[in-house]
Amino acid sequence: MAYEYPYPQGFSCESADIDGNCRYSLKIVNSNTSKPETLFVLMMNPSTANGNQSDQTVNGLLTGVGKEYQKIIIVNVSPVMIEKKDKFSEDSDEEKTGITERNIRAIKGLLRESENIYFLVGTGNISDTDEETYVKIMNIISNVVGKDEIHAMELNQTGYSINPIVAALADYKNTESLKSVYKYDDRWHLKKSEI
Repeated sequence: MAYEYPYPQGFSCESADIDGNCRYSLKIVNSNTSKPETLFVLMMNPSTANGNQSDQTVNGLLTGVGKEYQKIIIVNVSPVMIEKKDKFSEDSDEEKTGITERNIRAIKGLLRESENIYFLVGTGNISDTDEETYVKIMNIISNVVGKDEIHAMELNQTGYSINPIVAALADYKNTESLKSVYKYDDRWHLKKSEI
């Protein structure tokens, strides 16, 4: 049974870049605040949120730290929607490369057009198959926002950020609960910044 998750009150989807089994980005507008900043979020892969309905992870993010931002942009290391992962594994290497390249182009474009970015990484663990793409995307984003402007809700034992649904369940409800983090090694494991 599929659950339906409407967007929380005051939040609406401005655009969802969906093509086939992939969601390249999700732009959400928050009419509950006038704070003119953009929360730019990198997660692992999309679930079911689209232009008409949200999902549990997105709603957890929006009602938590997202409530403080006028615009929330969500991108993913892999744009392949979670329920379509099996189909993706059947794609040729050429098709997979094309999807990855389009995802990186979409992220670069969103970074160029966005202002007042507050960057939040919320990927959870990175698998060996996604590591190269994760490293490329983190390098691109850190070059735009700056190495001192990377945030996470919390880090897990492996040095990656926890996923927003885990954070929502753990009650990370505002920007003050976010941790400033930095690149620990070339694989983009993260460490908390000392304040």
